[in-house]
Amino acid sequence: MTREDRRNREIQIMLLLTLRSQCPPRYLVFHEEVVVLSEVPLLSRIPDVAVIHRSPEDRGRSNHTAAADVLLAVEVMSGSTRSADLREKPVEYALAGIPAFWRIGLDPDLVVVTHRLVADEYRVADRFGRGDVVVDAMLPWAAVPVDDLPGTYA
Repeated sequence: MTREDRRNREIQIMLLLTLRSQCPPRYLVFHEEVVVLSEVPLLSRIPDVAVIHRSPEDRGRSNHTAAADVLLAVEVMSGSTRSADLREKPVEYALAGIPAFWRIGLDPDLVVVTHRLVADEYRVADRFGRGDVVVDAMLPWAAVPVDDLPGTYA
């Protein structure tokens, strides 16, 4: 797998830091956490950012999480992952029961599209662009100004 470009990684890190600064103690926010979507057959993905339920077992735990513990999976689209980010990952995350999915597009301008799980598939909940603040009913504690994410400066 190729490493994402700097802009993509910068967005991942800024989103991670913003969500961590707002996150209640019952959740954890991770960058590139291995999420096990299915045990049989074994299927896992590594979302760019994930919000997971905190549990007593988290201390000293390995770097993977069961999909049942994930509240939000975020993918920042790039050229090398565009097809999977648009087609495969949302279907896999939805079938695994992850309640919320955000896709961040970079072309032609940065846009955050939030999705909510409805009957084993995602439905678009909202779209956010320059000047907006990303909010999601699944994360009532979170407010992410799009202009604070890299690549949205004029």
